[in-house]
Amino acid sequence: MEEVVIVTITAHRMLGYVFLPYLVKKKTGKDFYMIKSRLQPEDIHKFPERFSEGEKEILKITESYSDQELYRVFSKKKTSVRDFQNKLTDEFLNEHIKPYIERRLVKCVDVILKYRLPIYFKLLTDTVHEADKITLHDEPAQAVFNFSRKEDGMEYFLSVRHGQKSYALAEKNGIILTDKPCRLVLENDLFIFNDIDGKKLIPFFSKKSIHIPRVKEREFMRVFVSRAIRNYEVNISGFEVRNSAATATAALVLENDLNLLPALRLNVKYTSAETSGEKTKGERIFLEENDEGFIFYKQEQDQEFESKIHAFLTDSGLVKNRSGFYTLPEYHNKGTEDDINETEIRFQLLHWIELNLKYLKDMGVRFQQPVSQPAYFVGVPKLTMQVDEKPDWFDVHAWVIFGQFKIPFHKLFKNIRQRERRYILPDETIAILPVEWFSTYKNLATFAQPDKEKITLRKHHAMLLPEPENNSRFLKKFKGIDTEKIENILLPVGIQATLRPYQMQGYQWMKLLQENNFGACLADDMGLGKTLQTITLLQKMKEEAPAGATKPSKLGTQLSLFDTPGEEVAAAQPASLIVLPSSLIHNWKNEISKFAPSIRVYEHTGIKRTEKSDIFDDFQVILTTYGVVRNDKELLASYPFLFLILDESQVIKNPSSKSYEAVNALHAKYRIVLTGTPVENSLNDLWAQLNFLNKGMLGSLSFFQREFVIPVEKKNDEQARETLKNLIRPFILRRTKAEVARDLPDLTENTIYCDMPEDHQHYYEEEKARIRNYLLESLHSKAVNEMRVMVFAALTRLRQISNHPLLVEDSFEGESGKFEEVIRTLETIRSGNHKVLIFSSFVKHLNLFEAYFNEHELKYSKLTGATKNREEVVESFQNDPENCIFLISIKAGGVGLNLTAADYVFVLDPWWNPAVESQAINRAHRIGQDKHVFVYKFISKNTIEEKITGLQKRKAKLAGDFIENNNPLAVMDKDEVMALFD
Repeated sequence: MEEVVIVTITAHRMLGYVFLPYLVKKKTGKDFYMIKSRLQPEDIHKFPERFSEGEKEILKITESYSDQELYRVFSKKKTSVRDFQNKLTDEFLNEHIKPYIERRLVKCVDVILKYRLPIYFKLLTDTVHEADKITLHDEPAQAVFNFSRKEDGMEYFLSVRHGQKSYALAEKNGIILTDKPCRLVLENDLFIFNDIDGKKLIPFFSKKSIHIPRVKEREFMRVFVSRAIRNYEVNISGFEVRNSAATATAALVLENDLNLLPALRLNVKYTSAETSGEKTKGERIFLEENDEGFIFYKQEQDQEFESKIHAFLTDSGLVKNRSGFYTLPEYHNKGTEDDINETEIRFQLLHWIELNLKYLKDMGVRFQQPVSQPAYFVGVPKLTMQVDEKPDWFDVHAWVIFGQFKIPFHKLFKNIRQRERRYILPDETIAILPVEWFSTYKNLATFAQPDKEKITLRKHHAMLLPEPENNSRFLKKFKGIDTEKIENILLPVGIQATLRPYQMQGYQWMKLLQENNFGACLADDMGLGKTLQTITLLQKMKEEAPAGATKPSKLGTQLSLFDTPGEEVAAAQPASLIVLPSSLIHNWKNEISKFAPSIRVYEHTGIKRTEKSDIFDDFQVILTTYGVVRNDKELLASYPFLFLILDESQVIKNPSSKSYEAVNALHAKYRIVLTGTPVENSLNDLWAQLNFLNKGMLGSLSFFQREFVIPVEKKNDEQARETLKNLIRPFILRRTKAEVARDLPDLTENTIYCDMPEDHQHYYEEEKARIRNYLLESLHSKAVNEMRVMVFAALTRLRQISNHPLLVEDSFEGESGKFEEVIRTLETIRSGNHKVLIFSSFVKHLNLFEAYFNEHELKYSKLTGATKNREEVVESFQNDPENCIFLISIKAGGVGLNLTAADYVFVLDPWWNPAVESQAINRAHRIGQDKHVFVYKFISKNTIEEKITGLQKRKAKLAGDFIENNNPLAVMDKDEVMALFD
């Protein structure tokens, strides 16, 4: 007895007729099958080799409308399948479930046809007979409309034609499996239709014809019969259909389509009628009534004319939607239920008309706007711009031509700022501003100032001017293109150093900006010589100072090697103030003394510092700290400095800080900031420093946050990113080590993943679980912003435990895998007589290694925030061959140290900002290093440290675009925070 798979058409108590697959057996010599079982997905999973691809596919489709699957897809409440079915309304069934099933029934027909699967009717028995077999026809069938005009009106009925055979519907067993597209079972034949709605066939299963009384005949002829003649095969009697010829003209009309969305309708007018251009057949139909009755005229289409228009419309970017209207591809077959902006569709269509109006006219196609709607200006607006350069600004004369109207460009600024594309012209027609203007001119509209019929623009906003308007001679200098001008900036005679090519470029760039009264941000990587480039500029300014009157020196006790008490000094040029962290004072004094010994330096620090600013006239450079500036703000603000230079300028990154307030209160003709990390936590850091350099360049802080910080950091807005980069590019110069690699030693970085011993791992997991549960409970009632301090503390605790539990629990008696790995690697390095820097974020971690070194009598240096004799500690490590280890707190030793004696760097614990690690590495890997530098980063496996290193990679794009990295804690949501503790 053979087992086979068949597909049946079965009546479902709620859903109507559906396809279901069965496994059946047929006895030899019998004409019927015994049903063995309804096929289920598990049957295929158990015996996949027993079923063909077509059988597997049909089972997958039919299972998608099983009772259980319909319950899963459509039930919104947790009820049983039976309850769900019992509570189904006819409305919900017809509007949602049946369309869902119909789509799958159509797929079933396609699969059955593709794989030639057998189909049968199934009644309420356990057998299926050969007489119940259904034939599925490959080629589509056609609906035929039969019209007969009689004395009392019209009679019409539908029949079906397949090939040369016709089928009447009346009194036949007919089943409409699907409505759109129509799939019809007639007796034992399954037909496919592509041209008719199945509902139109239903009336003719129960009646031979439909009668249309004489009083409704004219309207029936005009609408229904005309449409049938146009779209279907017809049989007629009692009236005529004749052929006719006509000349065509065309119009493209902007109106709403059948989905009430803006679209373009093509009207092709033939002599006797104007009809829409969406008809599928090559003829036009119009009706004429005379004494003889009704006559339908078929006008042959001007195929060449209409095809030419259609080809142009589609080749120019339009598509035809379901309603036969032309629209843009992104709105193809959209309806009012879709989330789309109707106004934006209209604007885009009008823009398409603007671009193609000339070509349409050349083809004889008019553009037509409905009288009932507002009139739009159709044409391409032309913007003209002329730039006149003034000492500190530009006068920009800009006009927009809308046909006969010439409008000052600044009249459109409000529209551009508010992204309002509609502008009312003097004749009350509506002009649509090009969408690209909102990105191209948004910042120009924000920063420029209207002045009667022109606008003025500060020179530090010159990059906002579009090409080619910004090709002024000034901008060529400004962008560093004017090679001749750069070459004219020679090195000062008194500089006692050989500048590398990139350092020469940096000095010339700062000088060029100074000559044009701009502030400069030199943001080279650590170790590339920002100090030397700045000293070179100061020496140049000293040599360019005009000869002035002399006066007695007011020098007190601070004398340089070149000073003689009481000598006359030049006072023609004011001093320059350099503000820096206290740890860098000594370095700057030494560098100036070394490279520009003729520059007189006064150190304005300590309790004995001067209380009179006129002493500054005796010097070219005043060195002070951020703390002193805060305390001596009034004194320092009373002096008109030549340069105000901030080293490690990220100190003023917070615009609400006292340091930012203090340095902005000072007066200087020129300003420079030096930093390797102008962006540490957020783009807000960048605003503070650039606003210090060129006030107002990035707008107000609230404007900057709204237009740049939020779009870039929160929304990853590429346009905002590019706009900001374009704004700041002329004022920030950054060279990375990769760009000047030929001047630096090679650098090799390695990551060592350390396994934690069992007791260490157990302690870590217990603490992580406790922290996670506490945060989960807290985050139910508090936002991430409110929890940031708590989250930071939790992360810090886990970081400490990742290093060694002893950092948080003095009584812990186990071992740390990382500690042991560091010691092992260190012993290997020491055997080769190498020197190593060991950086950690935690002083207590360094203390563990210090205890070990003391116990084993290893010589080392140590530097933390508590270290007072920094210079002695550094010198001991640099010059003592027996001192091979330097323990350094990463916060205390991240800047201002030159430790080129080391050729190995250990980073014991990662943090969010890779720049912090980079600064530590740069203590050894910098100019002056003549050895290959190896960096080892130690990571405890399966801990928060691995999450941190992952975030470092994911968050690196902001650093690449805006000089340094950001702090992920500032932009993390609840899910991201909790993921750290998984």
